Amino acid sequence: MHRVLSLVMRRMRAPLIVLISAYAIAVLGMVLVPGVDDQGNVWHMDFFHAFYFASYMATTIGFGEIPYEFSDAQRLWATICIYL
Repeated sequence: MHRVLSLVMRRMRAPLIVLISAYAIAVLGMVLVPGVDDQGNVWHMDFFHAFYFASYMATTIGFGEIPYEFSDAQRLWATICIYL
């Protein structure tokens, strides 16, 4: 059993690193790119909301749960992350 697990982990190491890196880059970008709330104030996502957004964006559920409209920069970053 140990050999099987070792073989699986050896073969899955690179894909897991790529997946975790892509999520980390997407989350970091959503935290750093400023948005605008409904009153016109600058708004930044926190890490939890950015991770949640990246998770449901990756599963193609949609964009219905964001609290405010995305700015153009946030829309551009989300589009880049989709094709990342």
